[in-house]
Amino acid sequence: MKVFTNSDTSATTGSATLVSAIEDSAKIGADVLNMSLGSDSGNQTLEDPEIAAVQNANESGTAAVISAGNSGTSGSATQGVNKDYYGLQDNEMVGTPGTSRGATTVASAENTDVISQAVTITDGTGLQLGPETIQLSSNDFTGSFDQKKFYVVKDASGNLSKGAATDYTADAKGKIAIVKRGELTFADKQKYAQAAGAAGLIIVNNDGTATPLTSIALTTTFPTFGLSSVTGQKLVDWVTTHPDDSLGVKIALTLLPNQKYTEDKMSDFTSYGPVSNLSFKPDITAPGGNIWSTQNNNGYTNMSGTSMASPFIAGSQALLKQALNNKNNPFYADYKQLKGTALTDFLKTVEMNTAQPINDINYNNVIVSPRRQGAGLVDVKAAIDALEKNPSTVVAENGYPAVELKDFTSTDKTFKLTFTNRTTHELTYQMDSNTDTNAVYTSATDPNSGVLYDKKIDGAAIKAGSDITVPAGKTAQIEFTLSLPKSFDQQQFVEGFLNFKGSDGSRLNLPYMGFFGDWNDGKIVDSLNGITYSPAGGNYGTVPLLTNKNTGNQYYGGMVTDADGNQTVDDQAIAFSSDKNALYNDISMQYYLLRNISNVQVDILDGQGNKVTTLSSSTNQTKTY
Repeated sequence: MKVFTNSDTSATTGSATLVSAIEDSAKIGADVLNMSLGSDSGNQTLEDPEIAAVQNANESGTAAVISAGNSGTSGSATQGVNKDYYGLQDNEMVGTPGTSRGATTVASAENTDVISQAVTITDGTGLQLGPETIQLSSNDFTGSFDQKKFYVVKDASGNLSKGAATDYTADAKGKIAIVKRGELTFADKQKYAQAAGAAGLIIVNNDGTATPLTSIALTTTFPTFGLSSVTGQKLVDWVTTHPDDSLGVKIALTLLPNQKYTEDKMSDFTSYGPVSNLSFKPDITAPGGNIWSTQNNNGYTNMSGTSMASPFIAGSQALLKQALNNKNNPFYADYKQLKGTALTDFLKTVEMNTAQPINDINYNNVIVSPRRQGAGLVDVKAAIDALEKNPSTVVAENGYPAVELKDFTSTDKTFKLTFTNRTTHELTYQMDSNTDTNAVYTSATDPNSGVLYDKKIDGAAIKAGSDITVPAGKTAQIEFTLSLPKSFDQQQFVEGFLNFKGSDGSRLNLPYMGFFGDWNDGKIVDSLNGITYSPAGGNYGTVPLLTNKNTGNQYYGGMVTDADGNQTVDDQAIAFSSDKNALYNDISMQYYLLRNISNVQVDILDGQGNKVTTLSSSTNQTKTY
């Protein structure tokens, strides 16, 4: 279904268009619909027409798969990173309509490998450099370096030159020049190499690592690419001892390990949950970072985003539905009874129950927060195997395939799980004995980098109130107790995964998440008073307090100078003229919210706190980020 306009530069869509497309998809009987779109930090209300349309699609049996968003956290200084610089508890950014209860909302993990333009350099005998990712100045030059001689440009001290024009000699003519990064712009390095008669240029990075030199500003008129420090130095060493030999240089699209995957398996941009009402989101993770995908004009390119991850899950749910319709499946008769939300909820539950939680390789290999990865990385084979061998499931008491503890203040929190045995034999389940897997976690912030990560809560545990035995073809509801240590401070997340092993070897995975304390206690707006800016005469900051409606000029009203010469805000010093002969005799309010809020009313009060008038009133407002 087409929902975006045809503009080359700013394709747009709107709620009415989206709702129509969702409704049409359901009407024609689509098995699955994918929505790689949304608005950040959405609410979860059926007053939103897009969310209502998604719910209606689910009720018709059309599964809705929606991207979670690419905005990281609301507490980061830049959009699309998993950091918190401001100590905010409410960092969620999952977009609407992905906040819809019935949608399968998808987070992004990094691809293990990436297809990129890479160079391989060889002498045909012993030298083999690469393949290494490069940025070629133009695709027209893929063959410009092959079977050429090379020339190491040296400075007056005999070291690898940074490409100054005076460091070139006549020997550079017709050869590939090699210089070092630094001092000069990349364009100047190209200009001087070309002026010296070189056939091309290789720029060696100066950071001493094996990190490829890409994302550099090159002109497209001269054959040029960069190399890492490690590879570049090996090339320099070889050319120094073989100045008259040519080298084979192959530049081609190559499948290489994804460097980002070794740093963080989750994509740093993937939006954090939960929904503002503490409902569980995102639901599941799929590869979305560095995906080789189509682009305009019959081309391919690397693309990243939950918009890449969401189609992966949409495709997987189509495969699951195909498995349901396989008449040779021993559970085919049962599956044929599934209609509407019973069908779409079942597909979602099977995928979440068989997902594999991702561990954080940077922080003791403990779990990545379920608020970031949902139930974990989708395992399509495991989900299809479950449909064919043992489609038993576990869900929370409310039927959702994740436990939403909401907010609570008791250190002992009970909740119930419903196990459904769809086989013809009795099943007994045991919780995984792995202490890392079934540990209870909370959120923490790296004091140096600001990165969010999870850490174990020492002394916390979850235990079942009874043995977990489920008769054939039946359900069983089991009570569990989450116990927190008395010393555990309130106003913190509590989360993790419950992993169960069945007596037949099957496995079930269930994430849980809640907030120990009062979720509504967090700040909605910042206080103005006491904010200290730079000393008088310096930069006051970036958010003005007053705007002149006539000129558009912005002013930092309410600024006073303290005894140390610092500029601070005093809300009692904010003023404007109310004289009837003033140019404007009205005032309006623009507010910046730290959290989503269901109702906002802006009043003007007199000196005694009595309401003079109401400026505005609105509902379901989303945070400013």
